[in-house]
Amino acid sequence: MQFHMVCNKMTLQKLLLPIIIGHFRLIVLCCKLPLNNTNSEHILKVQNQCFHSHGNDSIRHKMIKQRSVAIPQQFSFSFNPASQIRGARACNLPQQIGTGPYRIPRWYYNSAKMRCELFYWSGCCANGNNFPSMHNCQKLCEVDPCKQDLDEGHGSDRQTRYYFNKYTRACEQFDYRGINGNRNNFESLQECQRQCSEVLGPCAYGSSTPQIPCFRDGVCDRNQFCHIGQSQLTTVCCNRSPSVDQCHQMLNVGLGNAFLQRWYFNINSDHCEPFIYRGLQGNENNFLNQNDCQMTCSVNPCAAGEPYQFQGNTIQCSPAKPSICPTGHYCHIGAEPQTTVCCPNLGGNACEQQVDRGQGNYQLQRWYWNVASQRCMPFFYAGLKGTQNNFLNQETCERTCYVYENPCASGKPQQGVNNRPLSCSATYNNCAPTYWCHIGAIPQTTVCCPGRVEGAAICKLSLAFGSGGGNLKRWCFDWNIQNCVPFSYGGMYGNQNNFLTQQQCQQACPGFINPCGSGNPELDNSGQFIICNKSFNSCNPRFWCHIGAQLRTTLCCPGRVFTNPCALGKAQMGQNGRPQSCISHNQCADGYWCHIGVASQTTVCCPGRTQGYAVCLQPVTEGVGNANLQRWYYDVNTTQCLPFIYYGMMGNQNNFISKQECQLTCPAYVNVCPQGVPLLEMSTKQPRLCAFGENSCGPNYWCHLGLIRNEYQCCPGAETNPAACKMSPSTGIEGAPAPAANRWYYDIATLTCKMFKYNGRKGNQNNFLTEADCAATCKVFVNPCDQPIVLPPQSCFGSRTCPIGTYCHYGSTSETTICCPFEGNRCEQPISGGTGNGSLRRWYYNAQKGICEMFIYSGLHGNANNFLTKESCEITCRINPCPAGQPFITSNGIYQTCVASSLHINSCPNGYWCNPGSNLHTTVCCPGAVNDPCSLPVLIGEGDEELERYYYDATTGICRVFIYQGMKGNQNNFMSQAACELRCRPSENPCIGQPATNNAGQILFCSAVNKEVCPVNFWCHVGATPETTVCCPGATNPCSVPLSPGSGTANLSRWYYSSDDRECLPFQYNGIRGNQNNFISQAECSRTCPEQLCLLSIDRGACSGHQTRYAFDRQQVFILP
Repeated sequence: MQFHMVCNKMTLQKLLLPIIIGHFRLIVLCCKLPLNNTNSEHILKVQNQCFHSHGNDSIRHKMIKQRSVAIPQQFSFSFNPASQIRGARACNLPQQIGTGPYRIPRWYYNSAKMRCELFYWSGCCANGNNFPSMHNCQKLCEVDPCKQDLDEGHGSDRQTRYYFNKYTRACEQFDYRGINGNRNNFESLQECQRQCSEVLGPCAYGSSTPQIPCFRDGVCDRNQFCHIGQSQLTTVCCNRSPSVDQCHQMLNVGLGNAFLQRWYFNINSDHCEPFIYRGLQGNENNFLNQNDCQMTCSVNPCAAGEPYQFQGNTIQCSPAKPSICPTGHYCHIGAEPQTTVCCPNLGGNACEQQVDRGQGNYQLQRWYWNVASQRCMPFFYAGLKGTQNNFLNQETCERTCYVYENPCASGKPQQGVNNRPLSCSATYNNCAPTYWCHIGAIPQTTVCCPGRVEGAAICKLSLAFGSGGGNLKRWCFDWNIQNCVPFSYGGMYGNQNNFLTQQQCQQACPGFINPCGSGNPELDNSGQFIICNKSFNSCNPRFWCHIGAQLRTTLCCPGRVFTNPCALGKAQMGQNGRPQSCISHNQCADGYWCHIGVASQTTVCCPGRTQGYAVCLQPVTEGVGNANLQRWYYDVNTTQCLPFIYYGMMGNQNNFISKQECQLTCPAYVNVCPQGVPLLEMSTKQPRLCAFGENSCGPNYWCHLGLIRNEYQCCPGAETNPAACKMSPSTGIEGAPAPAANRWYYDIATLTCKMFKYNGRKGNQNNFLTEADCAATCKVFVNPCDQPIVLPPQSCFGSRTCPIGTYCHYGSTSETTICCPFEGNRCEQPISGGTGNGSLRRWYYNAQKGICEMFIYSGLHGNANNFLTKESCEITCRINPCPAGQPFITSNGIYQTCVASSLHINSCPNGYWCNPGSNLHTTVCCPGAVNDPCSLPVLIGEGDEELERYYYDATTGICRVFIYQGMKGNQNNFMSQAACELRCRPSENPCIGQPATNNAGQILFCSAVNKEVCPVNFWCHVGATPETTVCCPGATNPCSVPLSPGSGTANLSRWYYSSDDRECLPFQYNGIRGNQNNFISQAECSRTCPEQLCLLSIDRGACSGHQTRYAFDRQQVFILP
């Protein structure tokens, strides 16, 4: 059945509006009436015509009186969509637009956003989530169901439901009566627990039982992480995800009712981004601040500090362009471009830094400079966190670290293929024919020098001690005495008459040995010695042929008649005038020894007697003569008694009848000592055996630790403690009846114990069986810093202070209280409990709170944000950027931070202004605010920042750029040129009337996407620029005002609502002094102003006038004045 309301054709404008009343369809013709006092009868006529045939007296209404007469009763629909679903359950229903052809403004509860929102209902087929006003929606739905009391509703129905008991903090069962109630009403226990998540555990993958409270990850087990919840109860150790690492986990906002600002690493954008965390059951990809996120997930290859960034972007370098890195940084060459970045210098000389394999999974072939061997050595780099002693190739390493010093006495060394001095060695002479191998103290000075001489010319060169810091034992040939003599070589600027051993010297320069017992050998006419042999006697009759061990000692000797077997002079003469015969040394006079010849005639006392062990040091001498006597001699090199053939004369005392006699005189043993001979037992003449730490060797001896027990011998020299700690290690020589073994040595460069291979013999004191023995003997340095340091460490205990770039690390002992390096602002570093067994009460600066707080420090490897007292922490970290006075201090005792707005809106208390610093700590409220900052002079301030800012030049009336140093400036300091001009240059008012202002008298700005900032009775005027986009006065209903193109020259494309055509149309807006009927797009216009005028809400205007108008109330289906 249909009812019709007919308008006067002369005065009324028809607008068709269908409305459903019960089971009827009512066609209402809304009429536009002239605004005068005679229209009451029209309203009455409309009412009578519309509702007369309905058959229900309750919906008939009295005539509306003029102007302010109250309406005693109004008509309302009997149909209410919200009544279809009883109670608060309607809030959980989805939005349902319906299937009708109309656009009726309604509100529904958006459960995802947890707020009531406007939508346009089609007029048919709604559900309960459909409210006539926002107030009705909010009253029922915008509440926290978990905080509501139990409400069983009313009715006769009994349904099992669950509610959250806020007192017991648990979900409990109850009987719902079926009608009304509230939102604390769930159909299942699971739904209740999911919504009211206080009953849920904080961990998504479980936790240990009982739960372990935490603050940082160091407290939790390696398979757990510290979940930071809304309170201490939910800040516990949670199990890690079983499959995905922390930074690759997807965003998880969690469960619960909390609204916590957090950060997560977005693997798609490769950046840390903010999100709101609900407080429970999140994952590890959840950080308290952006810095923590970036420190954990952004790949930081630097061993210390962060990669250099410019305007927020990490600068990548390359081997070809390492100079792109600024001062204080070096180019870290990683495995890929992302890790090839500018890292902060680690301090000191890169070549002196300890080699570090780093972290990561790569095997990169690199080179490092070995300080001990003074050469570049290869190693494999893992790709991250290495030191600067890390080079791509040997050439780069040597070019950087190799220090060339010319050791040649004249000229320059021979150049190799790499334009470096050509190296050589004592065993491999690769020098050119005109060069000779100079053996220096180190590989850099063991090179090919020019001016090579050959043969005897080498032996005629004068002794050259050289220069340098070396003290090298060498041998040279003294031409005057025709013998090899030892000397100490300085290491550089010597000549070829320089031999490593006596044997090498003697081989190169054989000295003259007179084999004759008396007199000199026979010479020929040219003055050369006459060489003879057994088969052919070429000697003069007054000479006889002395058959020596070598050709040069087989010469013609004088005195053929008398045969003297003594090599060093005439035999001792007896009382009978004949040589003194003997059978032992006791029968000879002092200074003579008993030479045992082939017969009694040559067994006589010979001069030159040597005592004790000196006999054993004499070289083996086969002598001369025709005899072939089996004899024994002591070989000092092998410390063994060995057989040889003695020819009967001209021998020495190292000549024994039997092996037993040799061993009784000379100790037969293996000499493992690098210098001298071992300490011998008096009874056995064998080396005294020893052990590490027993002190069994006595003074001036040390215990050589061999590979077998018999080679643990007491060697001459300084005792192991402390001599070992001051010398370089020695790998020794092979020869022991056992393979080379792992040993430990003390590295004086790094003050640490390191492993090496020992060959078994001739090593030195810096040789330990275990690392513990090494550490017990030498003072091992444990670096307490979190970065490498330059050794030796600098103590800072007491009044000693640290240099710039370092801080005093106060450890638990004096050894760990040293100067440690740090980068950046120490007060911005995160809290670090360090490592170790200490429990030290310390203070750190909490940059988030801006206060100093106490923590427990373990004693090692903390950072610079570590202070002995709260006072020292506050003195160091509390920065005052204000030019005068102290920043505003909050009730918590911290500086009041502020927002340096581009619009220059003051966020500080009255009398204070916002210093626009470079970070949160220097952007604080400073005292002494002025009303006109534009009249202040420019002030660059103090500090080490370089911030581009703008100031207003009152002389020229122009905003100019300047560089602000971060602190101690004034209010004539703007973030942008636009902000400066907005504050200091007069601008035209875009409003009809005065724009809205805040309490400080500053204009309120808005934007096309943030129009809600305008107060009541103001609307957001969107102009051509931010300066003209302000809150202007006027009614907020834009659809009821006429078109206004405004003034100005902007020529902006806009849309307006034409009430005549009942549609949105385009127009050109001039930029200022328009009205509310002004939209950016057609969609915005259509969304705001529906085609049906009767569906618009009533707008009574913003002014104080009283003019009677009429409007249709869509909720009550009634015309109101």
